[in-house]
Amino acid sequence: MTGRFVRRAPMLLLLACAGLAQAAAPALVRSLAVQGKSADGQPVAAGDIVMPLVQAGDAALSAKINDKLFLSLFGVLSPKTPGKSVGAADGIALDGIAAQSFAVGRNDGRILTIAFNSEFCGAYCESSRQYYSFDLASGRSLQAEDIFTLAGMRELARQMRKQRLASYRDELARQQSALNALRKKKNASKDDIDDLEQRVALNAECADKENQAATQSDADLLAAFRTYQLEAASQKYAIYSERCSSHAEQALDDVGTVKLALSYAELAPRLNDYGKALLAGSGPAAAVRRGGPARRPARSAAGAAGASPSTRR
Repeated sequence: MTGRFVRRAPMLLLLACAGLAQAAAPALVRSLAVQGKSADGQPVAAGDIVMPLVQAGDAALSAKINDKLFLSLFGVLSPKTPGKSVGAADGIALDGIAAQSFAVGRNDGRILTIAFNSEFCGAYCESSRQYYSFDLASGRSLQAEDIFTLAGMRELARQMRKQRLASYRDELARQQSALNALRKKKNASKDDIDDLEQRVALNAECADKENQAATQSDADLLAAFRTYQLEAASQKYAIYSERCSSHAEQALDDVGTVKLALSYAELAPRLNDYGKALLAGSGPAAAVRRGGPARRPARSAAGAAGASPSTRR
């Protein structure tokens, strides 16, 4: 009897680990209207600003996810007994937010990913896109260090640098070709020529910056990676690097945000055991049971999920 049990034990352990890697039920996500006044003192129109309210597992798990979202976006805890809307009574101040929508990019029982599109207005208006991903087993808000190895982050930063350089070089060639063709036209307007010359100059400057960054140190690569937006979508993992241009030059920037999209199979060599088990459903399932590796203190606020990367000024 004892011998049969010993022989069966490895198989039982394997089956148990496989069960841990299986996804739980997807979360339920509903919309809450956010009420308040715009920068000019007028009430915000219904539906212009919305927040998700997540129901996942038990009440404590749901509160952990919702508190992270409300604290990140409004600096307050999520409402305990929400109705169809939230506002000043819940401690929410819009502080320049003119519009906000969200979309669920992944919700498979392992990971919940929510993308926010927001517009902020002050002296000028600026759009922003932010991503938040959660481990649905623990409610953990996923940071880069939770799922990637340090070597993996450095390599992905190198890939992003190559992607950015290729994007600016391609756009520079396209704009230079258009400028050369326009200059050959007898009736070409000065305004059109000036516009293309500015676009050529911007892309040349951005390409030059990426060339200079090609010899970055390991520390610089990690610092760059921590400014990226990370989206654990359902089919691919996307990494976003903010545009090169300042706000004043934004109208001339035809490249904009640079996106590096990888399949989970391509991403796997860059992940730690927890990342492999959580994102791709492979690797040691015990990592999912533990809720991931112990988190070290964040080195900078830019490494937090949802932090807005800086742009060139």
